[in-house]
Amino acid sequence: MEALALIQQTVKATEEHLFDWLKLDSDPYDDLVMLARHINIDVWTPGELAQMILDKSIKEFGVTITDDMDYDFFDGDMHTGDLSELQGWIDSLGGAELILMDQVLWMEME
Repeated sequence: MEALALIQQTVKATEEHLFDWLKLDSDPYDDLVMLARHINIDVWTPGELAQMILDKSIKEFGVTITDDMDYDFFDGDMHTGDLSELQGWIDSLGGAELILMDQVLWMEME
């Protein structure tokens, strides 16, 4: 099996684990994946990639998170466009979930 095919298979299994077993909300996840597709981060500490993607997106698009924020970078393609909701979702994840998320997000950046 090619390395890329193996990685893709592992990512699919990780996504199934995150949503079927851990019961994570997929809407903020989908928004984070969309941000990852438009961001490139070369080096990160394991478990910190989700936060780095959000931070870099905010910096790149020139916005800030406020309690009443509803800003969609992609003209309606994000589920809510609410970056404070996305920040809260990232903050609610544990270390193991964030490390699994790294794998999926890294694949989206490539």
